[in-house]
Amino acid sequence: MIEALDYLGEFSMAERVVAPDVCMFNDERCETLNIQVDLPGVKKEDINFTFLDDGFYIIARSEDVTFKGAFALPAPVMAEKALGGFDNGFLIVNVPYKKMAKEGIRLKIE
Repeated sequence: MIEALDYLGEFSMAERVVAPDVCMFNDERCETLNIQVDLPGVKKEDINFTFLDDGFYIIARSEDVTFKGAFALPAPVMAEKALGGFDNGFLIVNVPYKKMAKEGIRLKIE
């Protein structure tokens, strides 16, 4: 994830930079990761959302604030199949998880 920080770039002390509010959760079948990002005041064309091997980063600018952040993913995803939408300052990204070669082994708790 450290490589993602290189992409976040430099900013001046006069620029207001904040991390966006992000919520990630699975769908009912645990096949898709849903990512929701709150970006108030941002236009769709001012959003840069990029997947990395084990995470993603986002840079989005409005008139008075720049949202920047790098986030880890809970499991590998198929980034090339991601779908995204943006409405009224709210970015929604749905991306399927990669299929694992084996079924997991459930831990017996004693």
